[in-house]
Amino acid sequence: MTTPKVESVPEESEQKMQTDSPGAKPAPADSAKPDPAEGEKKAADEKAKQAADEKTKQAATRRRLILMIVAGVVLIGAAVLIWRVFFAAPAVQPALSS
Repeated sequence: MTTPKVESVPEESEQKMQTDSPGAKPAPADSAKPDPAEGEKKAADEKAKQAADEKTKQAATRRRLILMIVAGVVLIGAAVLIWRVFFAAPAVQPALSS
């Protein structure tokens, strides 16, 4: 009596690899459908990263605005001080005005 030939799983995969085109990659055996929880986690991480980037941009814009206001006040103060010291007409003394 002859026993029927039963192919094992590795032999089947070898046969499939031989029949595939030479440049084709075999699909991994253990990879089933992607886990939906991982996709949701990645989406949540990306959303959190975008929110953090937006907050950072808003904070930088706010700091830049405050810096511009402070610089403007300092420049105006310096201009008034320079004008008073160097360009303002001296006050007329009361004794000389009569």
